[in-house]
Amino acid sequence: MTLPNEPRQSTNTVLMVAPTQFCLNKDAAEDNHFMTATGLTPETITKKALDEFDGLVSVLRSHGVDVNVFTHEAADEADFTPDAVFPNNWFSTHRAPETGVRTLVLYPMKVPNRQRERRPELIADIEGKSEGAGVVQGSLTASNPGFGAKIDLTHLEEQGVFLEGTGSMVIDRVNRVVYACTSERTHIKALEEWASAIGYPNVVTFLSTDSNGLPVYHTNVVMAIGTGWAVVCADSVANQTERDLLLSSLSKHHEVVTITHGQVSSFCGNILELRDGHDRPVIAMSTQAYNGFTDAQKSVLLKHAHDLVHAAIPVIETVGGGGVRCSLAE
Repeated sequence: MTLPNEPRQSTNTVLMVAPTQFCLNKDAAEDNHFMTATGLTPETITKKALDEFDGLVSVLRSHGVDVNVFTHEAADEADFTPDAVFPNNWFSTHRAPETGVRTLVLYPMKVPNRQRERRPELIADIEGKSEGAGVVQGSLTASNPGFGAKIDLTHLEEQGVFLEGTGSMVIDRVNRVVYACTSERTHIKALEEWASAIGYPNVVTFLSTDSNGLPVYHTNVVMAIGTGWAVVCADSVANQTERDLLLSSLSKHHEVVTITHGQVSSFCGNILELRDGHDRPVIAMSTQAYNGFTDAQKSVLLKHAHDLVHAAIPVIETVGGGGVRCSLAE
């Protein structure tokens, strides 16, 4: 059992942003090869994405997860944020037992229309400095004790240096290890600045490619970490030394489930451990990911979790190139 003053891997509280402007983000699709155009009209895509989003929120809340939902209506083209449904890329929060003081981190992102997702009113709600006007459903501001530290890495955007939050990084919060596959959205310089600022002594980096040999844009597509488990596509790491180091580091503290490239395409790597209403660990994933795991793999995960919680989000996955984990900011 984790004591209150000890680091915890997972949380009961998440922030989600409704996909009110959701569509294929052509700028982001340049290096996110999981994004796919469909024959659907933009209006149909947005409606289906909103329905999927509502279903995911409902499933999480039915398990006692505290889901805070925000929305963002574009006033004009300059306010357009088609990927806002993936808020984990622009901020993360860290409890005092993990970092010494409760900390908010803001991240530099590659695509300009994604940088606009860092809206001042939303940041104010996260910091507990507003009246909660941006919260559609939830009690984030009311229950937020505030932050003792704020790390703002967004200045790196001017240098063309990026680190897209818990998309770029998969964080072992208990053992203070951060994992990252380098890419156009994950630069070593930014990663080292993050590790130094937040006080993480252990950084494991590697190169990862998809089944077509193309670079993987975000680390959280190919791996995930829970309190006692880890999922990783070791086959995506071609360099033997990097692969051995990755598996060795993960296996020190976790039971490792290895997945295939095909399972990566089903978003089996894009999953997240949360805490349910009884403070029990559950693993959130899409229905596609749930169906993509073998029975044996599910059995391993269920050794470390009370339940595997899933919802169908096929349009968000296909058009947005991100899964359930990408939709949840901690």
